[in-house]
Amino acid sequence: MRKHDLVKRVLAAGMMMTLGASLLTGCSAEDEIKDFSSYAKDVEDITLSDEVRVVALGEATHGNKEFQELKLDVFVHLVETTDVRAFAIEGDFGSCMIANDYIVHDIGTAENAVKNLGFEIYRTDEMLELVQWMHDYNQGAKEDDKVRFYGFDMQRNEAARERIQSFYDVVAKEKGTDYAKRWNEGYGTGDGSLSSESVTALKELVEEMIADMESQRDVYIKMTDEETYAYALQSATCLLQHLGLHDASSGYQSYADLRDQYMAENVKWILDREENVYGTRLMIAGHNGHVARVVNSAYTNMGSYLAEEFGESYYVIGTDFYKTNCSIATKEAREDYKFCSDDPIAKIVGDMENNQYYLDFDEAQKSEELSALLDSNMPTGSLGESYSFLMKFVKTSYQLRIPPSQLYDGMIFVYEATPIEVWDYQ
Repeated sequence: MRKHDLVKRVLAAGMMMTLGASLLTGCSAEDEIKDFSSYAKDVEDITLSDEVRVVALGEATHGNKEFQELKLDVFVHLVETTDVRAFAIEGDFGSCMIANDYIVHDIGTAENAVKNLGFEIYRTDEMLELVQWMHDYNQGAKEDDKVRFYGFDMQRNEAARERIQSFYDVVAKEKGTDYAKRWNEGYGTGDGSLSSESVTALKELVEEMIADMESQRDVYIKMTDEETYAYALQSATCLLQHLGLHDASSGYQSYADLRDQYMAENVKWILDREENVYGTRLMIAGHNGHVARVVNSAYTNMGSYLAEEFGESYYVIGTDFYKTNCSIATKEAREDYKFCSDDPIAKIVGDMENNQYYLDFDEAQKSEELSALLDSNMPTGSLGESYSFLMKFVKTSYQLRIPPSQLYDGMIFVYEATPIEVWDYQ
């Protein structure tokens, strides 16, 4: 074969690969779904049965404004129409307590609360609006009608440690000083490279803190109050969970499984507190992959634990996009990337008046067309906080092919999603 013929064949192959890539990453055409407009609703039409104890709102991506705005829209609607009075997010408990201090006790500012939420994805105008609304609502609410803000993650530890330290500064300063010294000696720089011996020693230290708090419960509550005590004890629990993640095997799956198990435990703690202390219900928000009733057989996600525990009392609203320009973290900065989910229902939204609509699956089951679609392996989008070059060429790297009816009780479909703008990305 002559050299120039070989070059021509290589170029031709490259063109075919490029064409194939465009087919994979472009939006595919779908037949029109005739029944959707008859069942499409607005967020304000979401209803909960009396048996629902936890309502979960998923997000198909972390990097789109529309899914952050839905947190506020859905929560406001539930506060106005039900006895939901608590909001919990996929953020670390200690950091979210800073937001709760502002929302409930008017300590600090909304801007400072949002800057301290832990994960960069929440440092946005949309989350500021949510925190500010909750604060302003409480300013005019009766004591037994106030709303509260929680986090159910444990990947970061600094804010939890600071809350424990502040607690001990009041109830037992010498103990607190000793605990802080031992923690700093054991944790070192906190760069994630803790030895197994250090993890073991630190876990023993936190277990000692928890045992002390529990044994001195009545004394410590008398010196502070029940809320302060409860949040300090839960901060210590999350600190122990954080160390458990350090102690997990190096494989990602083990870390992911353990994290979701811990998050489910924390949601149960929050719900228990809401029901028994305040007599109210709970809304949680996190990625679809965490809140869905099931993800796959190889991974036990948070929603699987909650669905098993609460059954029909766990109500899940998933979300999806048809087209997205999504903000995703890279090593140096955040960048916007375009994707198409090929979700046939989200595509239909593009022909309707609004950019998003809610579909209740129980009602949709009355339609043979929608029922068959929701029970099928129709494609939906799923983007996290990492980008791979492979995603430009292989749609299965960011698509799910699981029947939505197995994952959720309803979905909010967004035709076109736009990127968040993080205040100060680090």
